[in-house]
Amino acid sequence: MLHKYNNSLKILSLFVVSCGFLSCGKGENSEQRIREVLNSDTVLIQKDSSRVWYVNKTFQDGMFSFCRNKKCGFIDTQGREVIAPQYDEVKDFSDGLAWVEQGGQVGFIDKTGKMIIPFSDKYEYGYAFHNGLISFKSDGKSGFMDKTGQIAFILPQGISADHNFKDGLVEIRENGKYGLMDTQGNIVVPAQYDLIADNFSDGLLRVQRDDLWGYIDKTGKEIIPPQYRFADNFEYGRARVEHTKYIDKTGKELPVNHQIEILSDMPLKSFRKYRGRPKHDLWGFEDLNGKEVIPARYIDVEGFSDGLAAVLPDNSTVRIALGDIIKDGTGFGYIDKTGNMVIAPQFSKAEPFNNGLARVSKHGREFFIDKQGKTVIRFFELPDFNRLYTPDERRRAEWLNDCANIEVGQTYEKDGFSFKVESVAMEKAQAIVKESKTKYQAPTPCMDIKEIVGVWNIND
Repeated sequence: MLHKYNNSLKILSLFVVSCGFLSCGKGENSEQRIREVLNSDTVLIQKDSSRVWYVNKTFQDGMFSFCRNKKCGFIDTQGREVIAPQYDEVKDFSDGLAWVEQGGQVGFIDKTGKMIIPFSDKYEYGYAFHNGLISFKSDGKSGFMDKTGQIAFILPQGISADHNFKDGLVEIRENGKYGLMDTQGNIVVPAQYDLIADNFSDGLLRVQRDDLWGYIDKTGKEIIPPQYRFADNFEYGRARVEHTKYIDKTGKELPVNHQIEILSDMPLKSFRKYRGRPKHDLWGFEDLNGKEVIPARYIDVEGFSDGLAAVLPDNSTVRIALGDIIKDGTGFGYIDKTGNMVIAPQFSKAEPFNNGLARVSKHGREFFIDKQGKTVIRFFELPDFNRLYTPDERRRAEWLNDCANIEVGQTYEKDGFSFKVESVAMEKAQAIVKESKTKYQAPTPCMDIKEIVGVWNIND
């Protein structure tokens, strides 16, 4: 439901009515005023919705990248603007450094914004540091650079490497075969395999040769020689092979009824319960032995992260693709590993927790919540008043006339939507309105300012 008309909103409504939104201050002054009115939560304000985008979806290395007015910067998990938008392009923080581009040159900054590796157009870098190294190409050569900007090693002629180190090793390729190299540039596993899995799991890595899979350790030793047509990653000392069998880390086949000891910190896996057409299939969670822990009662689920999982209960009425919550009190919520709903269903979209925060959507607005469900960072768009909303001048004149005729206290009806007007900024023929029914999207640009002043209370 929409927010009741509180004192903070009244303050801004008087501010807008008395002098018009843009006439009381432009640029930073207007932004500062909005921040003061909305000071109950951290607000990340977009200055121009037509030219604003977000570089990533979650916090990486405790930082979130965003762009405003064609320049990019970073905020921290408290929503503080740590590095002001000043770069043409940025990439996520990793290993404490972030790739930034300015005027066609690339450099790296730390979390205070200090330039660690100066801008240069000499190198073509990979995306991020991993295990203290980043890949580069320069003058026809390729290799890896350390976090001081010094070249760690150059790759031998004829050998190419993946961009990222994982577990202290990087995948190399030579003559169509794959191997591994360490952070010193030493070849640990000669290029002899047809395929190599992305990551070590439980200390072992899947490798394929002649269409058969086996496992090697981090020294390159073949612990289980390639012999299986199908093989999964090891997990808690066992791996599934040939679809129906399980083996231990010596390659010994385990009994069909083999069970592992389930500990409290072990992950839960989602499972699907088919209900047949036209009903939704339902999802639940089971432990690594296949025992049902949380019954299948959700239309959709995300995996557990930070101890919580986003779930869409069976009674929800949500158009996920459009971001609409059709029935109040439904939508995505978050459960713990016992199945207890710890954040009530209310979101049209909900992503896994990362760094203690999750990105969610409600009534068309995106924001971050903490693990108690409290809004931590909100996003508000400042409309571009100079941009035509439609190239059709006749239609534009119609909605401008509609806005200009709105009066405070009037109930405004349009296209099946009903709104009660709280205040009007006449200078730009824009209206701040409070919705009197349960629909949340207005079919007219008169609604632009309501996104700024927070008529929508995303906590309700």
